[in-house]
Amino acid sequence: MSLSSEPGRDRDDVGSRYVKTPGPAGIGDASSREGWLAVDRSDDVTGSVGALYRHILRSSELSTEVDVGLIADLAMALTAGGALRELADCTDLASTGGPGSISTMLVPLMARASGLRVAKVGVPGRPAGAVDVLANVPGYRWSSTEKEFDDAMRRSGFAHTAANECWAPGDAVLFRRRQAEGTQGVPALVVASLLAKKLAAGVRYPGFEVRAARHGSFGSTPDEVRRNGAILCEVAERLGMRATVFVTNAEYPHQPWIGRGEALVALGIACARSGWPGGADLDLEGVADAWLAEHVDTCAQMAVALVKVSSSVATREGSSVDRADLMRETAGLGGHLTGVLSEHLQAHGSAWETFEARFMSVLAARREPVRAQEGGFVRYRIERIRDHVVNANARGAEPINPGTPFPDRAGVLLHVPTATRVAPGDVVLSLRWPSELAPPDASELFEITDFPSTSRYQDGGQLREVIG
Repeated sequence: MSLSSEPGRDRDDVGSRYVKTPGPAGIGDASSREGWLAVDRSDDVTGSVGALYRHILRSSELSTEVDVGLIADLAMALTAGGALRELADCTDLASTGGPGSISTMLVPLMARASGLRVAKVGVPGRPAGAVDVLANVPGYRWSSTEKEFDDAMRRSGFAHTAANECWAPGDAVLFRRRQAEGTQGVPALVVASLLAKKLAAGVRYPGFEVRAARHGSFGSTPDEVRRNGAILCEVAERLGMRATVFVTNAEYPHQPWIGRGEALVALGIACARSGWPGGADLDLEGVADAWLAEHVDTCAQMAVALVKVSSSVATREGSSVDRADLMRETAGLGGHLTGVLSEHLQAHGSAWETFEARFMSVLAARREPVRAQEGGFVRYRIERIRDHVVNANARGAEPINPGTPFPDRAGVLLHVPTATRVAPGDVVLSLRWPSELAPPDASELFEITDFPSTSRYQDGGQLREVIG
């Protein structure tokens, strides 16, 4: 297939059509939704959202299966009072969270480079999600009105905003409530939250990376994740969407850059490999560049699947697309990713030069090496790394980008992949850390074992299964 050489193709027919935001008329009734649903904007979740939230929590506590109609109703309720774009032939990739991946930034860029339109409504990550990472590029408009969102779609074919009073307002409130109450790991709530944002943005062909790990929010075993992934696809179908679920193994980090600034660096390196002027001159020695390259390849696999499932592309020129085509077009020739990201930044009030300056400042930041005290095989304590970065960012932090609530004071660079053998004194990772805070002890960040833990070399790669 010959992919579009113009990242901005199809802009002229980008619609700005909105429909009335309905609320659930009755619990579990997916066919009779009418009228407006008032959603409390405080963190005290009330009304239908609160009722559905409590009902699903009770079912979860009793280990009873949650009816998919209830989940669909909650997804609809979470959009009520805000914008609801008509479902259109566009895509996006969201995830169930977890450190060590840049898929939610990179896959949409790849999909856009192939000619698809991308509409993205998201929430901040722990420690780094797509919207809060890009919000650390000065000038980037991370929270949009309906008009600003439509303008970005027209200008670049890729609009991105955080959930707010315009976009999935109930989800913006419930997400904070779930964080406060520790209910982020309830799969039915995860499904409703993910689909509410895609529904609000009008994404007919969404993709979801569900990350299987003991510390994950979508199940700790492959069977649990597979079952929850199938439920997500069923609920999406009820809402008029065709979802694709990508199951990945999140027991180990997928790439070495952990944190908001670090994720931005990883994204910049991926662009450097696609023709960024000057990218070839970056000094990446010792940065486990091959490890990141493997993750970029995994992202390309997911982007290809989304391109294939989208009717707007599947029928274009009567041809097909494969991973080799996409990698050649977006990561080899002509700088497609750089061009797409540049247009996206401009459409959101920033610029490529500003992104590049921020990238360089994080790349050049002082880092404190953390060494192995004994020989053996590395196993990262990824959930503890996440917690330490989140806590460091929260300690009296001032954001890089004025007016944003997403500080970026700390990050971690992993120097060796999981299950690598190291000798005493070898650098395992390095810390970008606030000078006034004591860095975490090495034992909090990784352990050295006598035998290698399960790693990607043993389980067949990052992407385990595709559902949908």
